[in-house]
Amino acid sequence: MFDMEKKSFPANDSSAPLPILSGVKLPLAAKKFASCPSAPRDSASGVFFLRDALRRWWKWAVPTGLILGLGAAAVVYWLFVPYYEAVYLLKITSRKQPIAFDFNVEDREASRMFVNTQIELLRHRLILGPVLADPRIARMPEISAEADPLQWLARQVSMKQANDSELYRVAYAAPSAENAAAVVNAVVKSYLNYLYNEDKKQEMAVVNRLNQALDSRASEVKRLRGEVRDSAIQSTGKDPYAGNLEPVTVVNHPLTEIQNLLVKAEVEQEVLKARLQALKQAAAQPAAVSETALQSKVENHSEVARLKLELMEMRAQLRNLDSISARKERDPSRQQLTREIGATESALEQLRKYLRESLRGEMQAAMDGQRTEIEAALRSDLEGRRITSEMLRQKYENEIKGMKQSSGDTLTLRLKQGELERAEKIEGLIAERIVKLRTESEGPNRVLTFSEAEPPKSPVVAFPLRNVLLAALGGLCFPFALVLGWEKIARRVGDAANLETEARHRVLGEIARLPSRRIGARGRMPQRMGFDLRMFEESVDSLRTTLMLEEDLHEVRILAITSAINHEGKTSIAAQLAMSLERATDRPILLIDGDTRAPDMHTLFDVPLDPGLIQVLEGNCTLEEAIVPVRTSNLDLLPAGKLKSNPHQLFGNGAREALRRAIPEKYRYVIIDTPPILAASEALMLAAIADASVLCTLRDVSRIDQVRKAYERLQNTGGNPVGLVLSGVPTRTYASRYGSYGYERVVRG
Repeated sequence: MFDMEKKSFPANDSSAPLPILSGVKLPLAAKKFASCPSAPRDSASGVFFLRDALRRWWKWAVPTGLILGLGAAAVVYWLFVPYYEAVYLLKITSRKQPIAFDFNVEDREASRMFVNTQIELLRHRLILGPVLADPRIARMPEISAEADPLQWLARQVSMKQANDSELYRVAYAAPSAENAAAVVNAVVKSYLNYLYNEDKKQEMAVVNRLNQALDSRASEVKRLRGEVRDSAIQSTGKDPYAGNLEPVTVVNHPLTEIQNLLVKAEVEQEVLKARLQALKQAAAQPAAVSETALQSKVENHSEVARLKLELMEMRAQLRNLDSISARKERDPSRQQLTREIGATESALEQLRKYLRESLRGEMQAAMDGQRTEIEAALRSDLEGRRITSEMLRQKYENEIKGMKQSSGDTLTLRLKQGELERAEKIEGLIAERIVKLRTESEGPNRVLTFSEAEPPKSPVVAFPLRNVLLAALGGLCFPFALVLGWEKIARRVGDAANLETEARHRVLGEIARLPSRRIGARGRMPQRMGFDLRMFEESVDSLRTTLMLEEDLHEVRILAITSAINHEGKTSIAAQLAMSLERATDRPILLIDGDTRAPDMHTLFDVPLDPGLIQVLEGNCTLEEAIVPVRTSNLDLLPAGKLKSNPHQLFGNGAREALRRAIPEKYRYVIIDTPPILAASEALMLAAIADASVLCTLRDVSRIDQVRKAYERLQNTGGNPVGLVLSGVPTRTYASRYGSYGYERVVRG
């Protein structure tokens, strides 16, 4: 009799000794245990796959993740460089404030466009070029390290409105507070200089053109005065400018209104000419394209976006290959993917370069087109003024002709004096406009300095909490991601439903895990251990019941118990199933240890190894001489025997058929414990002797691809597999799935 007080209960593993259960008969549960295929579900791709992977690895993944997370957070903190942001405040008024004459009325849309223009202008090469020409700024580490400092600086300098006010924050961040303040001050200074010079240029161009018009009008006034003098002398004999004779003006005359309209039209005409001349001078220089706007157009181009998406996908594939490939750089797939990534990056860079040139031309053409539209609008306005002036002049001349025919020389003098008066008014209005333009040019600019940037005393981020947390989270999740990737590749058995779905063969039964705790010093079995032991025995009995009552298995007498690889519990199941059959049938049962390479049955039942199956096949003894009774009742064992040659030779030359014929008819069931199929192919020869075979799997150890391969080999070689058995199921899981009716009471009793 096996001494349970001296033995412990190991896990279901063919490599560890398994104790023989005592002969105590346990009452059958009132609730019948089914053959246990549960509803199929795809646990490998859903929540059940995640559950099984975490259950297997959490004891390793959690501490590893904590270590990696803390390490990643420490590295991020150690590499963290604090940046200091310097801010220069500008005030941009919604419209220019007039001093003497408000002729610069603007609407809200024009004001918005003006502000947007200033934002783009601030980051333009015309502004940043002089800044980078300063050697002190060009030598700053963060700037000198860039391949294109101009483009980089354009991205770093920002200009944003402060809380819906007229104040705008020009900001720049750098590792040095002094460098940040120096750069932002230099940028704003360059911008204000450019803005002031450009405004002055345009204003002076208009003033110069009006001065030319004023000189022309002065000459005309001088000419008209001479004509008035000659006409007055001819009509009255007196010089109107020599004595006290006052010039006669056309007061309340129908021509007065026409003269006033003509004066106004001609003055506006001269102003439009001046503005048009100034615009032509500005158009002589090419339109400046914003680098920021150009870069945005390039990156938003559909072809660039497509190539960037392809690069992201290929880099993700490369990361996946690196995580699963052991060869890495030597992997041909990785090398091919690396070449494709390099070619795509090169194509993307060439496309960007091409687009920058083509889009720059398009944007410059668009800006030139805007200038052309403004110039066309001015020309159209000027033409309208000219036509109006011509019409007024024609009307004026017609009125004069009619009046001359009725009034003679006196009217001629009065008309000459009216023309002189009109010319003097035009001259005066042009002079007045020049004075007002010069006066307004001295007024406040629309862009004013509010406060210069000073070196900030504290960095933008004193502690990189967000980056540290992300690094810690990434480090914590990395081992879990690694585990999930490995489990996805390994595809190990998680439960019966997973096994049945993935292997595509039915599961005959689940075997609860055999308890491994030792019996107490006084020979008393702990209550929990007693419950586990009885649940284990019930799970074996459930498998036995299925095999005995299954309609297709009624004629089965010789049953092979096998597995795909070693350490999947087949030896334990074979021994326990043999004992269960012996208890249930009360007829002789023969258990054959066919695993001649690594025999275990003789150790489990404490019998000699030799003579055994090997000696029977070699003809050194008979089957009856090698069979050993192992219990007081009806269970006999045929040990494996000592192996001295290749096991394949033992089963040749009709030895298998001879062995089958030699098994006495008195045995109702013969259980053969075979070697693992994938590791020892003689297992297929032993399985071919049997009427049916059962493939054993072990929870969290067996792999789906190996189970499939072993099952197919059994089918192809006449092993007649009838199903799978899943062992190593935790007792609590087994009890929750099938119930534990009556066992708690039995254990307590």
